[in-house]
Amino acid sequence: MRRSLSSISVLAGFVGSLGAASAMTPPVPPKEPVMGVSCHIRSDSSSRLLRLQAVARSDSDLQGRYRLFVLKRSETGTSQNIQSGDFSLASGTETTLSSLALDGSARGHYEAKLILEWDQGSTSCQSP
Repeated sequence: MRRSLSSISVLAGFVGSLGAASAMTPPVPPKEPVMGVSCHIRSDSSSRLLRLQAVARSDSDLQGRYRLFVLKRSETGTSQNIQSGDFSLASGTETTLSSLALDGSARGHYEAKLILEWDQGSTSCQSP
């Protein structure tokens, strides 16, 4: 029994020294975020359809990827839509990344989320 306790003590000491060594490594500073990046999901309804547009804007030129998730639950049924792709935003310009149309029963019965990701960060927005 003493041998196994001794082995455990040696192992614990080794693991502890690994933790101390990694604690001495200086942390890597985070990348500077790109400021002035925003998004929103625009909705426009007619008598028969609800149109959604995923829109993004940046104060500087920016490239990355977007993902749009839309879930609709209404008396006409349930639907789920996922869209994604690359984007390129020109400084100061609003850009529509994606759009879709749902049946009119979706009004008040949907959830949409847009996620923008680029090499220096990410942002998201949702509707309603």
